[in-house]
Amino acid sequence: MEQELSAVRSSATAWRNGLGGFLAALVGFGLIKGRSDISQLAAPWNAVSGGWLLVSLACGAAAALLLLRAAHGVPALQNLRLIKPGPIWTHTEAAASMRALRRGIRWFFACVVSLVAAVAFTWYGPTAAKPQLNVTVGDSAICGAVEGLADAHLTMHTSVGQSTVDLRKATALRVVDACEKSPSP
Repeated sequence: MEQELSAVRSSATAWRNGLGGFLAALVGFGLIKGRSDISQLAAPWNAVSGGWLLVSLACGAAAALLLLRAAHGVPALQNLRLIKPGPIWTHTEAAASMRALRRGIRWFFACVVSLVAAVAFTWYGPTAAKPQLNVTVGDSAICGAVEGLADAHLTMHTSVGQSTVDLRKATALRVVDACEKSPSP
């Protein structure tokens, strides 16, 4: 029973280091491929991904605090000349450290699960619509995504296919969020 507290603290330190390495590897993997910016996601998937990131941050903070508590005890100023820790205090502190370690491990895995969910939504969620360009030439308007520009000729992808517009004849250019559907005859 004398070595109980030091054994628990040693175990907590090892768990803290191991879980920290695991999290570093997971984050490193997350940076390898896939979309990295939630602003590229369509609504409401960007908010869902951001929510999972917030949950992951909260779980990670709880895990870190609990694992530190398990490894190092409660941060408190104690005058050890007045308080002589005995076997009962040592056992109580070892039990409290073990509870903190177990809870910290659970919070850590909750952090990992929510981080994986956030990365999954970010990588595989639908892409936000890109702005479209509406070009007026004479009495007609052409609206679509810009594909290229060469010698004052703008190539656009429209709802009916690819179109080329001579910008020297254009009378108006407008950036729009989405192209209006032309009325059906």
